[in-house]
Amino acid sequence: MKAVLTRMLLAGAVVLLAPGVVRAETPSQDASVGELAWPEAQLTSWQTDATEPRATAPTEEGARPLQGPLGVMQASVAAGGVTVLAATVTKLFFVGVLGGLAMSALGAMARGAGLNVQPEQMLGTMVGLPPGPGAFLTGLGMHLLISGTLAMAYLPVALFPKPPGSGIFAGAAMALLHATLAGPVLGLVPALNPRIPEQMPAPGMYMAGMGAQGVAFFYAEHLLYGLIIGLLM
Repeated sequence: MKAVLTRMLLAGAVVLLAPGVVRAETPSQDASVGELAWPEAQLTSWQTDATEPRATAPTEEGARPLQGPLGVMQASVAAGGVTVLAATVTKLFFVGVLGGLAMSALGAMARGAGLNVQPEQMLGTMVGLPPGPGAFLTGLGMHLLISGTLAMAYLPVALFPKPPGSGIFAGAAMALLHATLAGPVLGLVPALNPRIPEQMPAPGMYMAGMGAQGVAFFYAEHLLYGLIIGLLM
């Protein structure tokens, strides 16, 4: 009999306590709103993170995405710098070739005036060709290639900031330095060209072998070269 009464008391306790347990674990129904109302104590961390912004500082892993755009920007700036430099060097080469053509034109006018300056023949015969049109054309090509290459020495004129219109002065200053340094090289030409002095006259340092007019022409053609670079760069 006592066992039966004990089972009945336990069953009644379960019936009385069960609704409270269920209510504590399930959401309540708001009939007026029709939405589930969760107790604040039951909100999980992922729910609060989704509804409220974090105020904590980002971790190292969280900061990495923020560095991405900066890295791309730096790479773009670096690439842009390289692109600008490459474009400047390319333009400078072709401007140097144009300056070489101007030097050759000035040489042609000097020959027409009676001054025997033949830089193209001198370069063409240096590779073994006899004096003539073939040596002239070969020497002209060599002269233009050298002119474009030596224009790289004028890179500061192209890159450094300067007042508007002052490029020709910077180019002229560089040209005078260029001529002063290049003049002694002409004194080595007889050792490099087997046809000098038997078939062609030796130019001499600064073209001094042709007298004062040769020296004046030597500086004039280099000055023209520098003026063109300074004007176009």
